Amino acid sequence: MLDTSRLALAGLSASLRSVREMIDHDKPYPREGTLTCPGLQHELRFESVSFSHDARRRKALDNVTLAIRRGDVTVLAGPSGSGKTTVGEALSPLVGLEYRDGDDMHPQANIDKMAAGIPLNDADREPWLKQIGQWLADRPEGAMVGCSALKRKYRDLIREYCPGVVFVHVHGDFDVLYERMQHRPGHFMPASLLQSQFDTLEPLEDDETGRVFDVTRPASEIAGDAAAWIKAGA
Repeated sequence: MLDTSRLALAGLSASLRSVREMIDHDKPYPREGTLTCPGLQHELRFESVSFSHDARRRKALDNVTLAIRRGDVTVLAGPSGSGKTTVGEALSPLVGLEYRDGDDMHPQANIDKMAAGIPLNDADREPWLKQIGQWLADRPEGAMVGCSALKRKYRDLIREYCPGVVFVHVHGDFDVLYERMQHRPGHFMPASLLQSQFDTLEPLEDDETGRVFDVTRPASEIAGDAAAWIKAGA
């Protein structure tokens, strides 16, 4: 029992030395700047925190309350032709977030399949959705991505990487989107696949953080309303 106590005290002494070395006033501290916290999912909160290097000295922190919120993570959702990229690029400077078109993250096999007029299935989309989720999770400062996110389980998969993600769903009638797709020369997805997307589409549910915007409105108006909604806390 005595030996065990000695070992415990020895370990505690070593720990105290490590803490003392860490807070030594002669140690160079980081300069002003920014640090990333990749594991942060919602926010980091300190409530009524006090700290001093020595109990007899003035407190370095005295009853400080602070919340460091993770940056906003937004998915521009909707079928092809709904204007996700146009709205995303208009929204990006309004909220100060990087925007990326999710189509650029498709593996080549998916692109070839769609170009051949064959709809993607769940197995095709899974690695693509995981890549989108990881890309968003790697940006604690916040980011936006365009992704059809047609099914609830697709959106849930993204939420596994970013629990606080919000969805700006740009939606319109089939005929409106089909007409738009006729004027996208060079895009790998043909208009003939639009019906398969509408067949797959599952609207946002009540427990999902998202908002639907009418595709017939000007992109600048949609972006302005979406920015106000996001800044208000979505």
